[in-house]
Amino acid sequence: MSTALLRFLCKPLSLVLCLSGAAIDSATASPAAGPPTFDAALSQLQNADAAGAAKSLRRITSLDPQNAAAWRALGTADMMLNHFAAAVADYHHALDLQADSPRVFYNWARRMRRCTIRAMPLNS
Repeated sequence: MSTALLRFLCKPLSLVLCLSGAAIDSATASPAAGPPTFDAALSQLQNADAAGAAKSLRRITSLDPQNAAAWRALGTADMMLNHFAAAVADYHHALDLQADSPRVFYNWARRMRRCTIRAMPLNS
């Protein structure tokens, strides 16, 4: 086979190999930044990244304001950041969505107790 014929036949093959490599690179690259997931936000919260979790959960609650679990988790993140007023508002929002949820009541009461203890003067 002549070298000209081999070059002619190899050009499409090299193009296919080049394109398949680009497809593999794009498949292994990190996906475009989409909206955060609730599981990712919980993972941030469990890894003590309260600021990152709060940012993700605020985005989640803005996209899905009926997500009581996200509001509850946002309350927890805000408590970890010592944003007590925001945490109380988050728990109230969760209670509006799930008024009969014992988990929301428990978390809210626990957080309120911590707020009250921190707000008490030392000499009383």
